[in-house]
Amino acid sequence: MNTYSRIIGTGSYFPEKIMTNKDFEKFIDTNDEWITSRTGMKERRVAEGDMYTSDLAAEAAKKALEMAGIKATDLDGIIVGTFTMDTSMPSTACRVQHKIGAGHCFAFDLTAACSGFIYGCNVANALIKTGSAKKILVIGAENLTAGLDWRDRGTCILFGDGA
Repeated sequence: MNTYSRIIGTGSYFPEKIMTNKDFEKFIDTNDEWITSRTGMKERRVAEGDMYTSDLAAEAAKKALEMAGIKATDLDGIIVGTFTMDTSMPSTACRVQHKIGAGHCFAFDLTAACSGFIYGCNVANALIKTGSAKKILVIGAENLTAGLDWRDRGTCILFGDGA
C-alpha cells in the first residue's frame, strides 16, 4: 500500500513593524524609486530586538496547527528551515517544540538558506512515505534583519523577517 503525504494546514506570521523604502532614505543614500525599480519591493517586516526566529516560527506553527485541526502533541516531528537560528544548540526547531507544547516529537533545523523550507518538505514527505512519521510540522522562518549591515545599501534593502 502506498502512503502519501498532504498539506492539511498552513500558517504565517510577520512582525508588526513595517519598514518602507522611504524609511531607508533617512539613513542611506537611496530612494523609493531606486529600490522599487531594482527589487519590486515597497516594504518589508522587521522583528523587534527581543524577537527571535523561534518566536516567528512558533506563531506561524500555531496558525498551521489550528487550520489543520490538530494539537501540537499530535505531532511526530518538527522541521524548521532557517539559516538565522536563535542559537546553534538547541536547534530553533527544539525551541519551537517547547514554545508550542509539542511534547516528545523529533525536532531539527535544516539549514539550507532559501531552499531550506523546500528541503524540509521533501524530508517530511520521505519520512511519511516510509512510515517513520505521520504528522510533521515544516516551518520556514528567518530573522534576517537581526544580522544586517544597515549601512550596506546593496543588502539591507533586500531582506525582511517572517515565518
